[in-house]
Amino acid sequence: MKRRLFLLALLPAACADPNQVPPATTAPLAEEPEPVFAPGPIPWDSLTQDQKRRAREVMGRLGYDTSSEEAIIAQWEVLPPAKQRFAIRRPPPPPPPPPPPARPAARRSRTSNRRRPRSCSVLRCRAGCPTPSVAEVLGMSEARPPVRRPYESVRVEARDDGHVVLLDAKPLRSPAGTVLRAPSAALAAEIAREWSEQPPRIDI
Repeated sequence: MKRRLFLLALLPAACADPNQVPPATTAPLAEEPEPVFAPGPIPWDSLTQDQKRRAREVMGRLGYDTSSEEAIIAQWEVLPPAKQRFAIRRPPPPPPPPPPPARPAARRSRTSNRRRPRSCSVLRCRAGCPTPSVAEVLGMSEARPPVRRPYESVRVEARDDGHVVLLDAKPLRSPAGTVLRAPSAALAAEIAREWSEQPPRIDI
């Protein structure tokens, strides 16, 4: 397998024309370095052709006479060295193009292409699902059958520490789990009456 892959890799080189000349690659021409002049006036003859062209353009924009070479040289000799260096300076490269403007993100509608949540715990869902009922919010079922009353008889028993209500001989207890004791017989009878009036089937 390795030998076959090696032969396939050599196939393009074997089929190539030996007389074919490879394409020539041209590298971009590098700019010539600017000559460095000594402090003071710059002679016209020491300028390069590119610097002379730039000097003519700048002197023409400044209002000097550029009709002949002699007039240009005569005015160049009387220019201050600072203006001479300004006239022959190489222009800076153009700035890079600005980046393309960023496209604004498309705003997504609140109700479009949005999945329905698994469980809705608010009365009005923003995703477009139907409004749940109070029973659904509380985790209860609406159609729940009534349950049978867990006791048959209710009576009051007087004890030393108070009056106790018995449900089928079991004392009535408070939510804390302690036995509910009424200080008077009238209060115990009222509690027993309320428990005895519950129907045989209680709706929860």
